[in-house]
Amino acid sequence: MGGSCFALLPLEICGAVPEGFDPKVLGSLLALLVHDLRNPLSALHSNIDFLVSTLAETGEDTRGALDDAVVSCDSLINIVDNAELLAFNLQGLAERPGEALGVAVVVADVVARHRLLAKSHGIEVEVAPTAADPDARVVAHREMYARAFGNLLRNAIQHSGTRNVRVWLEDAGQRVKLAVGDAGPCLSDDYRDAAFSATGQLTTKGKSGGRYGRGLGLLAARLAAESAGASVEVAAPPADLNCALVLSAPAGPRRRAEHPVET
Repeated sequence: MGGSCFALLPLEICGAVPEGFDPKVLGSLLALLVHDLRNPLSALHSNIDFLVSTLAETGEDTRGALDDAVVSCDSLINIVDNAELLAFNLQGLAERPGEALGVAVVVADVVARHRLLAKSHGIEVEVAPTAADPDARVVAHREMYARAFGNLLRNAIQHSGTRNVRVWLEDAGQRVKLAVGDAGPCLSDDYRDAAFSATGQLTTKGKSGGRYGRGLGLLAARLAAESAGASVEVAAPPADLNCALVLSAPAGPRRRAEHPVET
């Protein structure tokens, strides 16, 4: 799922760019727009959080409306974050330096930030004990790893229908695979590669088995994963689910015991 930064652009955009146009300029312009959008979005989110804290007990209808506002604001922030990833890619920014990360901490934080989104779909996110293992570690860039996982989780919530989404961890030797599964239709063979590409965002939208994610979610998951030093894969789901998407990263050193046993 690799490729040069300019090759990731939709063909329609590439065809409209004048000869000799530097895609890094387009990336820089997009980054400026992202920067300018962040301040008003941050202020809006803070004001909504204030209303949630002060009006939480005023009635079920009011709280429901506030929850919807939070979900909408979070979705806008995610779209802006994904536009930033595209800008980074156009600018040719390389893989970011990794560090040893506790996977359970990242999972807990990202899942907590998506609880309301899942609730708005009438479902929950189930975290298996393997994904809460404090000793499970990867080597990856923290922010980009979390962004990649967040986009995979959003995709699962969007497509899961009426059944809960599940998160689990698989130890694959030299790599640790963080999986997100759901009961929605999985990627068809026709769209398995396209779903993670730029042009695929145009061809998979509205298609059965295309798994289009709002805010270019699967493309963003791939870009964030590659920036983090990880990769995104389609995996065989458990028997009770239909789809599993995996964030695969190099395994990190196991945590040393705080109180080693004396011999």
